[in-house]
Amino acid sequence: MRGKPGEIRIRGDEIGGDGANFRSRHLEVRGGIITRLTFPPQNSEANLGSFMGLVVRSPVPSTWDYSLTSTPAIITDGSTYTIDVSNIVPLGAFAILVKVELEDDDIGNIFQMTDNIRGSYIAGFHMYTIISNQVITDEQIVLIDPDKRMLKYNATDTEWSKLNILIKGWFIQ
Repeated sequence: MRGKPGEIRIRGDEIGGDGANFRSRHLEVRGGIITRLTFPPQNSEANLGSFMGLVVRSPVPSTWDYSLTSTPAIITDGSTYTIDVSNIVPLGAFAILVKVELEDDDIGNIFQMTDNIRGSYIAGFHMYTIISNQVITDEQIVLIDPDKRMLKYNATDTEWSKLNILIKGWFIQ
């Protein structure tokens, strides 16, 4: 059940594409959306990640890549800034898996991130503080320029309690 490059095909309990096939233990679809997908132990998360094009960063660092106190530090004055991730992400990566942790004493503040080419946050990473003084963590995929490997970000509040970024992996063709 091979498909075109980048294509994923589902037939029964089998998932395939890009030269790899996996047999799921449980596939649940509701309204045309996969809501649950589990695999036998031999199909580990790393194997599935490789199948999907994800390269898991190994070893994952024990500290955040970027924070309010890192060098370079995340700047939170309401303006737009860039982060150069080329020291972490290899040339040719077209997207990255980013983990962000934030906390703020105000409600309604936004942290957003996107690639440095498109310039629009519409298709990027968004996190909102909906509860004050609550740590919020999320992981999302953000597209990047495969040559420059830069991220653009904006933090609407000027004083965050926490704002941490970790690059967990990247997608490369």
